[in-house]
Amino acid sequence: LEAKFPWLDATGVAAGAYGSRNEGYFDPWGLLRAMRDGAKARGVAFVKAEAVSIEADKGVATAVRTKDGDALPCGVAVNCGGAVAAGP
Repeated sequence: LEAKFPWLDATGVAAGAYGSRNEGYFDPWGLLRAMRDGAKARGVAFVKAEAVSIEADKGVATAVRTKDGDALPCGVAVNCGGAVAAGP
């Protein structure tokens, strides 16, 4: 992409595509893998558990409580459950 577009700064770009016709190809699993690997390299822990509540102090997340009763301490909590987060 940098050869085709010299003004493009691709520093830190894990993947890209260019199609001169009919658009390009996108590999969502490749992007997900690159993002997950980058997050792990920065110390992010991925936990597979059902969250039931977020504990907070003065409006700042302090822990995520799981269905198993564990409290996972945090400074930031991200709800990425999407449309099914609240259940059926």
